[in-house]
Amino acid sequence: MHTATVRSRKLRWAVAAAACALLAADARAQPRLPFPLPPAPPAPAAPPAAPEPSPPTEPACSASLQLVNRTASLGLTRFSSTFSSSFVDIDGDGDDDLVVSNHGMGPPTLMINRGGRFAEVSQLLPFSGSRDRHAITVVDLDNDGDRDLLLAAGGGGADAFGQGAPNEAVRNLLVETGELAFEPVPAAAEFSLQTHRSRSFMALPSPAGDKVDLYLLTKRRSGHSNRYFRNRRPDGVRLTPMRVPSLDTDRHTEDGYDTLLDFDGDGLADLLLHLEDGLLLFRNRGDGFTPLPGLLPKIARINTIAAGDLDGDGLPEIFLGRNAPLEPSDELTANAHELHYIAWGQQPDDADGFSFLASDRIAIDFSERPGLQPNPGDTIYIGAGGRHPMDRRATVGAAEAAGRPDIGRPGTYLWHEPATGRWHVALRYAEPGDHLVGIISSESIDDVRGEELEKAEFER
Repeated sequence: MHTATVRSRKLRWAVAAAACALLAADARAQPRLPFPLPPAPPAPAAPPAAPEPSPPTEPACSASLQLVNRTASLGLTRFSSTFSSSFVDIDGDGDDDLVVSNHGMGPPTLMINRGGRFAEVSQLLPFSGSRDRHAITVVDLDNDGDRDLLLAAGGGGADAFGQGAPNEAVRNLLVETGELAFEPVPAAAEFSLQTHRSRSFMALPSPAGDKVDLYLLTKRRSGHSNRYFRNRRPDGVRLTPMRVPSLDTDRHTEDGYDTLLDFDGDGLADLLLHLEDGLLLFRNRGDGFTPLPGLLPKIARINTIAAGDLDGDGLPEIFLGRNAPLEPSDELTANAHELHYIAWGQQPDDADGFSFLASDRIAIDFSERPGLQPNPGDTIYIGAGGRHPMDRRATVGAAEAAGRPDIGRPGTYLWHEPATGRWHVALRYAEPGDHLVGIISSESIDDVRGEELEKAEFER
């Protein structure tokens, strides 16, 4: 499948990476469950034996790396709206399990890994109902050797409105009982924070290093500051809020992509926070955190943060992913079955358009805001008669779209040219700064041409 792209005044970035991993599996004892697991789905038939490969002439990790969709065969096909998920060993057998927080769509989901196939055991978790749940944190909170669960919840109900949803903590009783079982941790009001705008819990080592404290990250809003919780029991869970002025900030960002890592090489994990006015690094002194303002440049539009030792010197580098400002440039992208476009009115009387070859029936989606109904197609004109579709999503045949319509009023014009077999789209704007977006699907799409796109370049 080829991909054709038409863009103007865009920086085009291409990053390619390949990685290899050598995986070793050991036979491990599996913990008892208080109920039988459902039968695993049948294993897919083994492919025919391949001929013995020739000795490689290049490293085994090469551009031939392939990624295969194994969702169904692993038993992971589910539908849910969620803020967070985590692959981590919950049942202590050495294999990563999957826990999904879900968001307003029922309680969290727990899938345990049995030799590469997953079975759902969500009924073991003492969560109930649909709530405004956000990030899930998996950490040994009570220092007993197994992993417990923390869920940060929002200030709304299941639909993000209403009386709010409390933060929740759940102990894993695997070590205590020898079975995979959980119990809720009673939480005081200063921890549950039902009307708070909690986003995620970050696990921090306590100053003595004998237990885990928690740092709660919240959505930016006055009165909803980040909070530090000290765990007062090294052999249990007793979370109490601790006033740390430098960390109790209400300048935290919406996304909360923060990083806990040893940035200065002293063996202690430092904290990098993404605040609304930039990045701020907190140095871990062993007995608390000290902010280091001015150490990092102020960079706007940060969307995600990752850190790691890229050059092997033992110290981490920081990678920042940014949201580029929306630019009024025309973009047209197509493959063998779909065509996507966004085009802008960039000056008075701007006229944009493109054409393509496709089958005799195409599907259009010219919805500016797909979630809104009704969505009438009164600014879409099809064929010589300028017919309006009932909706901005429709199926259009070549016969009904034959002939160029009269183009004048702002809107999207679509027609088919029988003599050449080409489909055409013309875009007209009410005023500079307006934009039009759309998706066109067909059994086949080929020979896409940007006909009036400003300063467009064609790529294959």
